[in-house]
Amino acid sequence: MFITKFVKFSSKLSFNILKYIIFILPFILIFKSLYLCWNNDIWTITYFSQQLISNFPFCGKMLSENIWGDNLILSLDMIHYNQKFTEYIVAGGLGGCFGRSIYEMFSDYFKIPYLAGPGYVSSDLEKIPSVKCKTPLILQSTQDSNLNLDSGSGEGSSTIPVETRGVGSPGGTRTPPSYPSSPGHGTAEQEEFYRLSEPTHLWKQVVIDFYAGWVPSHQKLTEYLARLNNSCSEFSLNVPVNNTNPDINEGSLINHLNTIIQKHSEIITNSFTLRDHLINDLRHYLSEEDKAKIDEATRRAEEATSNYINKVENMNERFENRTKLKVFFDSTNSYRNTLKKEYTTKDAILQKGIKQHPAFENQELRKLINSDYRNTLKAFHDQEGYLKKRISEIFNEPKRNN
Repeated sequence: MFITKFVKFSSKLSFNILKYIIFILPFILIFKSLYLCWNNDIWTITYFSQQLISNFPFCGKMLSENIWGDNLILSLDMIHYNQKFTEYIVAGGLGGCFGRSIYEMFSDYFKIPYLAGPGYVSSDLEKIPSVKCKTPLILQSTQDSNLNLDSGSGEGSSTIPVETRGVGSPGGTRTPPSYPSSPGHGTAEQEEFYRLSEPTHLWKQVVIDFYAGWVPSHQKLTEYLARLNNSCSEFSLNVPVNNTNPDINEGSLINHLNTIIQKHSEIITNSFTLRDHLINDLRHYLSEEDKAKIDEATRRAEEATSNYINKVENMNERFENRTKLKVFFDSTNSYRNTLKKEYTTKDAILQKGIKQHPAFENQELRKLINSDYRNTLKAFHDQEGYLKKRISEIFNEPKRNN
């Protein structure tokens, strides 16, 4: 390593000396010769030439005697003085080259921190260009028109997207939602070294994506839940007394509640997927031990999702009575509780582990983890918990014989 640094320093020194000899030294010699011509008020080519040659360091006297011999205009004392004066200037210039070479070699350690070690925050942080945020998830299935659940459709249709169809939809495919796994590049030691030596300004894009994409997406899900709560606040599986509308019957009411349960399942699945995106963005700040714990919780969540999908697909696609629909709701509720437990575990691991990383010293990231993430989830869980409770109340209402 010492040899490498010595070679690097030697190359810088040689380059600086070469620049001094080619560009600076000739200017000094010409300027000094012109000054001596002006000082002695002698403006001839011969006098200027002898002054110029005599100013050459280390060899000025020898060159002057060999070129002009007995025709020298300058005295030997003047030639000796000119040569010595220039040698002092050159010595100072070479010292400057040496100092500049040292500065150029070691200034890199101040301009760019070596491997940008722990605790480093770039001074150019505000100059980093803002990358357009990619919203982690766009909920295509719960558009305003699709949430008009008061239509009383007898088909009980649902517009669950391809990526989530099958979760809460008896007629869906078997494709469960994906759960991002660890990148797993290199050995554990390399991963740990990368985690601690990574420039901490990389969290800035995570913060941008969180506020521009994650929060609005989750707020949208919360709004959908609020509208579902509105739509079923007065809902009942009992046909109203003195009903004269032939479209309102026990079958249509069961289909309507089936749609609400499907929407509920779809929304909580999308919420878990959003949380996966954020955890995956922040997991490289965690230790290998914490990553392994998160992977284990993810495996259990995937297993619960797969079991839920298989169970729902084995049910009839149409629920002709409240008993079968109650089985569907209980399965969905069990799936919800299991995944909620696993994601609570993952959140706890993330929030504890990321506090050990230097990036957590930043106020924005600390606010994201400690405040805004929790508050956004709380607003969602309040609406989601109310909907679950309201559906349970609907099933527990005594059946009225018409």
